[in-house]
Amino acid sequence: MTKQELRVELEAILGSTGLTTDLDELQVEELPEAKVAGIVSHPKFDGKELPERRDLVWPLLRQRLGGRAQFVGTLLLFTPEEYAALRAA
Repeated sequence: MTKQELRVELEAILGSTGLTTDLDELQVEELPEAKVAGIVSHPKFDGKELPERRDLVWPLLRQRLGGRAQFVGTLLLFTPEEYAALRAA
């Protein structure tokens, strides 16, 4: 899986859940061992703990990717405020 393929899939998933509107940040990077990882920052993550955020994204990602989901590494799911604080640090 390439970073472009993951980006396309994440955009489709986020779109299907209404999360492409007001999307703050979407970054995807290639990792060693043919894996890809990404950062998603969105205001709809406000007030949600990490398990809730993962439950919004990962089931749909696994459904869309099937066996290719094994090539997805970490997805960091932030609110815009959390991501801004991370960038400022």
